[in-house]
Amino acid sequence: MANKKFLLAVLAIALIFAMTVIGCSKGLKNSGGTAGGSSGGGGTFTLTGIPAEYNGKYAYINTTKVSSIEYVYGFESEDKSTNVRTLPCISNGKVSIPTWLFSVVDLKRYSGSDTLDVSVDILNESEVTN
Repeated sequence: MANKKFLLAVLAIALIFAMTVIGCSKGLKNSGGTAGGSSGGGGTFTLTGIPAEYNGKYAYINTTKVSSIEYVYGFESEDKSTNVRTLPCISNGKVSIPTWLFSVVDLKRYSGSDTLDVSVDILNESEVTN
């Protein structure tokens, strides 16, 4: 249990560091349908050095508030009609996670440089419901 907490703490620190270092282009507005993980510009966080026992599992990023109405999440894509988010798969000890800015009016690729408390969740399922 202590090893898992330590691993998650290390992953969170790595995420914070990477988000402050990586320059991102402006995100595009998602007007509905599926938010594509590889289209529309924006940030992608790549985490490496993941232990082999997590290969084949899926990663999801949660954060604290950016503002009173905005949050940053990390997932591959979202089906806006069902609110189902598809997660990127961990392979060969790494995963690339597209980052998204969510507000009450919009979902767009994240392109900021905020300081956030984050958690990287590693799941057995490839999809989660928002």
